[in-house]
Amino acid sequence: MGTQKRHFGRIKCNLPSISSVLLEHNGKIFETLLGDISFTGALVKMEQGVPQDLKIGDECYLVIWLENDSNSIKHASKVTRLDSASVALNFLS
Repeated sequence: MGTQKRHFGRIKCNLPSISSVLLEHNGKIFETLLGDISFTGALVKMEQGVPQDLKIGDECYLVIWLENDSNSIKHASKVTRLDSASVALNFLS
């Protein structure tokens, strides 16, 4: 893997204000943990493992629910990297 220059720094996430983080793909919803996030993307960790039908280049949604808030933050995303336990996403908008 070559050196990668990021336009924005990533923030490691251990925020108590986040109640849940979901990944929506092909009509299915998966619970995840937010590893880190930036203005342009995020890394999510999947304790149950990455779904086999999720591939690099797939479009999906990252949904973040904040504690004490009935609204969610939903980002259209594209899978840029994955391994057996985590998925790297670039936000599309």
